[in-house]
Amino acid sequence: MAGIEVKGRLKLFESQQVRTEWDEAAEKWWFSVVDIIAVLTDPTTSKHATTGSG
Repeated sequence: MAGIEVKGRLKLFESQQVRTEWDEAAEKWWFSVVDIIAVLTDPTTSKHATTGSG
């Protein structure tokens, strides 16, 4: 996938960090939904959504 770089348990997507976790038993990657939404939207908007202000 273009724009993704693996750095330990953090992935970089378009220069923004996305937290991940590898599930050894299921052989699947899990990604932080909050981080994915922040990448896909304006990060200042997603901060307002998590704090309830805005």
